[in-house]
Amino acid sequence: MDEETNKSYTHWEYDYADTAGKPRFAIVIDDGTLEQKVRENGIDVLERENYQAYKDFRKTVLSKLSKFYKDTKDIKLAIYESIKEYEKDDTLIGWISGEEFNNLATLQKEQAKLLIENKRINEELLKLKEQANAEEKVGRFTYHELKNYLAITLLDIPDYALEDRESRVISLLSALKKFRNTLSLGIVNNGTLKNNKKFLYYRLAPKLLSFGLVEKVGSGGSFQRIQLSKAGNEFLAKMELEKFRESVS
Repeated sequence: MDEETNKSYTHWEYDYADTAGKPRFAIVIDDGTLEQKVRENGIDVLERENYQAYKDFRKTVLSKLSKFYKDTKDIKLAIYESIKEYEKDDTLIGWISGEEFNNLATLQKEQAKLLIENKRINEELLKLKEQANAEEKVGRFTYHELKNYLAITLLDIPDYALEDRESRVISLLSALKKFRNTLSLGIVNNGTLKNNKKFLYYRLAPKLLSFGLVEKVGSGGSFQRIQLSKAGNEFLAKMELEKFRESVS
């Protein structure tokens, strides 16, 4: 029972349909069938706690369009017949009545225009999205996914490159920022690399090379030079701009 209206939920729904202007029909159990259910299953099949409310509701239902049933096939038949009766009622219309459109051809033209406009807008959104992604890219990767990877990937610092009171591990991002100037100028492998340059050339550069942040270039003879690539400089520039925006925001 609904505490506010003191009606069963079925009764409340039935009344609400009336106030909302919805057509209703009811299918009510036949008295003989109900008595048979009581004989087979006991009085628990009856409404006992709110018997008077049940009787009042049943009386209201039977005063309107309603049908009796004895078994399942009667319910199916009653639903079919009742819906057929409502189909003949011209006052019942759908959410949008076909009577509201005098010219179907005009409606179809308007729909076609809307479809074309919708396609155009979707294409423009796709272009804007592609443009935004292109601006966010650093080489083959987006700036943020690359920055996050470099920040969490650690590199061991060998003893020969270890400075006083320095941690023995460093993230790829920290190393890139710390040695950006050295990498910008480039490191030539002439066979005499020592300390930091040796660490940068043999340990750090191969990691950054995988992401296109550094590149190998010829340095004359048999020597090779490792230096920041165009993507590496672009990545560092984006990082500086990001830092600047955070400082002024």
